[in-house]
Formats: sequence, structure tokens, C-alpha cells
Amino acid sequence: MTVDLEALRAAGLYDPDAPDAADRADLLRYLVDEGATIDELRVSDADGNLSSLGFDRRLRDGDASAADLAARTGTDLGVVLETYRLLGIPITDPDRSQLSSAEGRLFELLALAGPTLPEGMTEEILRSIGAALTLVSESTVSAFVGSVEGLLEQGSPRARAEFTSATGELGLELGSLLEPLLRHHLWAAVNRQRAAMRTSVDRLQSMVAIGFVDLVGFTAATSQMGSTQLLEFMQRFQRRAFDVVTAAGGRLVKHIGDEIMFASPEPVDGCEIALALIEAFADAESLPRGGLAHGLVVARHGDYYGPVVNLAARLADIAVSGEVLADAAVAEAVGPGGYSFEPAGRRQLKGFPDPVRVVSLGRADL
Repeated sequence: MTVDLEALRAAGLYDPDAPDAADRADLLRYLVDEGATIDELRVSDADGNLSSLGFDRRLRDGDASAADLAARTGTDLGVVLETYRLLGIPITDPDRSQLSSAEGRLFELLALAGPTLPEGMTEEILRSIGAALTLVSESTVSAFVGSVEGLLEQGSPRARAEFTSATGELGLELGSLLEPLLRHHLWAAVNRQRAAMRTSVDRLQSMVAIGFVDLVGFTAATSQMGSTQLLEFMQRFQRRAFDVVTAAGGRLVKHIGDEIMFASPEPVDGCEIALALIEAFADAESLPRGGLAHGLVVARHGDYYGPVVNLAARLADIAVSGEVLADAAVAEAVGPGGYSFEPAGRRQLKGFPDPVRVVSLGRADL
């Protein structure tokens, strides 16, 4: 496609006398060849995102609007808009083509399954999917910014634009693999849930071990770090935590700043995870400590709630560096074997009316 540099100059996008005129023209040619209009170029340039415009268009624009999907699938437009609201996807103009025709399949499935599901279940599933996809997207973007974006400053504007688009396309292509990969994670989640419900008398509750491990002195250790050093520190923290927890058959529930929360249907695995995390971070800039509790919890949206969760968090708060405190229920559930449970007294914990019998978890001398 022939690029009209004069039209771009008239739009304030190109100055032939600027020192970077050649690089600028090369970038503009690339973006125009990708289909960008002068208005899009102007808006993106004003926002400082010109190099990302090619991929921005790929993410922002689709081949169907909410109104189109409603008409094609025979779904009320209000239902379509509410579905996307529950998924966390804003639709400000139902006539703008920001969606994909393939998304019509979602409404076909909802029409088939919706009437057979209990009241409120469809909405809960959609919110869970939206929350999960938000987490995946935020993690992907932050990983790109933290690991790659700095390198792009060394290349030409066009090279940055091409790399951004190529990386983004790779991300979308990997997204198409979520379907087969989801099968494995669903199977693992089903087995964890079944194990957690073996001794439960209430289907709304699960019997699990909940643990918290945090880094003591994290604030002091990181207060003198620059952004690059802090990012590297947190990347090491998160990588190790994920590897340790999953290796022992548990699930890393979430990161809360310098603290992680994990869950395991088997209390013996919970003991292994807690101690392995302490050992994994023994050489960290901040020293770890942990809390572990076992009992009935309520599971929703990938998280856990109830007194057992609060107890594990409180135990982590009062543990000293290098220590894992557990409640007596953990010791009773695990019994004798590869772990030791030294009495650590009865502790008055915030939010608990009665003192809690606590043990210090360690590895048994075999």
C-alpha cells in the first residue's frame, strides 16, 4: 500500500525535517499497511501508544457487535449485555464491533444449559470465568512489561511495533490452547474437591489444610530496592512458591503482597508444603514464617473462607522467623510419622474467643 506521507504530515503525524524522520516514516508505513487510519494514528500518538497500535486494534476490534450476537443467536440484547457484565467485559456501545462472531457459541450454550442449572449458578460460573481470565490477562501483561518491554527501547520504532504485535499474537494463539489445558486443570480440581469432601458432612464445605507463609522483614528488605531489583525479587518469590506448592500436590491460592496462601486436601501434604516453603526461602533477603490449620472451609471462586482460614493466617502472624505454627487439628490428622509437633502452648488469637492450642511443626528425626 502506498503511504501518503503528505497526508500524515498534514495530520501532524510526520515531520520530514525531524531527526528521526526516517524511523517515523517507517513506523507509520507499517501501521498503515496493517490497516490503521489517520484518526487511529492520531489518537494513539497522542496517548503515547503509537508503537502498540497494530496489536491494540487486534484486541480492541472484532467482527460483531453485541446487537449482532443478540440477533444471530435469538438472545435478548439485555441478556447479552448482562452476560458480558458478569464476565467483566464492558460493553459501552452495543452497536460497536468489538466482539467476535465465534462468541455467539457462548449464548447457544447458555440457552441449552441455563434452564437445567440451579438458580444463580450461571451467574456464579460467569463471574468465576471473568475473574480467572482477568488474572491470566493481568499476569501476562505484567510479565511482558517486566521482562521484555525494556529491551524494546533498544530497537527502532518499527521493530518495537512488529515485536509487540508478534508477541501479542503469540499470546492470543496460546489462548486457543486454554481449551485442552483446561481439561487437565479441571480434572485436578475435581480430584482435589473429592478428596476434600471425603470427610465432610456438608456439600457446601470441604475439609482441607490451609497455610500461609510470609516473608518477615519484607518491607525493610525491599525499601532500598529499585523497581528492577524489586521485580526480580518478587519473580523469584513467586516462582519458588508455585514450584514448591504444586510439587507437593497442593494449590497456590493467591499472593497477598509478600505472603502466599496455599491449600491441600491432605493435611500431611500441607505440612510438607509449609516446611518446604520455609526451606526454599531460607536464603531469601527476608526470612519466612508460616501458619497451618486443618478443618472445614467454604470454597468459592477459587478462594477459601471460614474460621480455619483465619486461624492459619493468625498463626502465621505470631510465628517467629523460620517457624511454622499449626493448630492441634493438624497434628491429630497427620499423626506420627515424618513430622514432629512440639507443643507451643495455648495462644489467644485475634478473632477467636478461646485460647487455641498450638504446635510448632518440624521434620521428625527418622
